[in-house]
Amino acid sequence: AAVAASKVEANGNGNTAVAGGGAKKLVFFGNAERAFDLEDLLRASAEVLGKGTFGTAYKAVLESGPVVAVKRLKD
Repeated sequence: AAVAASKVEANGNGNTAVAGGGAKKLVFFGNAERAFDLEDLLRASAEVLGKGTFGTAYKAVLESGPVVAVKRLKD
């Protein structure tokens, strides 16, 4: 799974915190191999899974075949 966010900072305890401003970045959670980048994700076909307080969740099918869940955080 991946998260598209504005600015990402490590908070020291192994988790990831998100702050406003800056360029778009991907943050990977879990032990998944980072087999794609933001450009690959933007070219993928996607469907909305749901919308919540922090952003929208998508199911994306990458051109190379993998299916990933993505949460695009609100700025």
